[in-house]
Amino acid sequence: MTKKPALLILTIGLLLTLACTLSPAPQKPAVSSITMAKGLDADYKPLNPTEVYSPLEPFYCSAAVTGVKEGMTATARWYYGDQLLYESSTPLYQGGSQRVGFELKSTEPWPIGDYRVEIYIDEQLAGQTSFKVQPPPDAIPSAVKKAVLSKVVDDSGKPTSPTVTFAPGDTVYLCVEADVGKYSRLWVRWYYQGQELQQARKVMFFEDNKPGANLVFSLTPSPQLTAGD
Repeated sequence: MTKKPALLILTIGLLLTLACTLSPAPQKPAVSSITMAKGLDADYKPLNPTEVYSPLEPFYCSAAVTGVKEGMTATARWYYGDQLLYESSTPLYQGGSQRVGFELKSTEPWPIGDYRVEIYIDEQLAGQTSFKVQPPPDAIPSAVKKAVLSKVVDDSGKPTSPTVTFAPGDTVYLCVEADVGKYSRLWVRWYYQGQELQQARKVMFFEDNKPGANLVFSLTPSPQLTAGD
């Protein structure tokens, strides 16, 4: 008779140990899903989900977060290629699972190309997604048809002294013939010995289609260009 209580106590002890062993580990903060959309409702749920925008549309992002604690912060970092465009944060007023929303607007049309948004919880990367900006339906395809270097150009922007060899005191003209679509950007980057001359970088933005455009860019000596390639 004296052994039964001891056996009962031992059994209860084993059960308690097993219960402690099987108790779930605390959930780590995470992002279970990220949805890009044309808008968000009052609960930050996505409206009209999309991965493609026009150059004039704002971006909206809905992120479902889990395992968060009250007082944590969610941050969105928006990128165009590798260029950081903007960063914004919002405090989390409750723990557990919830949705957070972010938006990004611009007073100018977005550059056409690839974008992404990264979501951080207390500065820890928790998720990311990609999306893109495409030309409007009425935009013509953009293409550079011809590019010529010249020492001199005429009043219409055409090269009159084409060459690839210049003196240190010469102005280098770049004459470009291109079809440029609506909301496109045309970039010109100059290089010396493989290194970009960033102060000479030029960009042109086109609000309308420009078929057969003649464009002129220049690299001006100040006071002279350095000899080399």
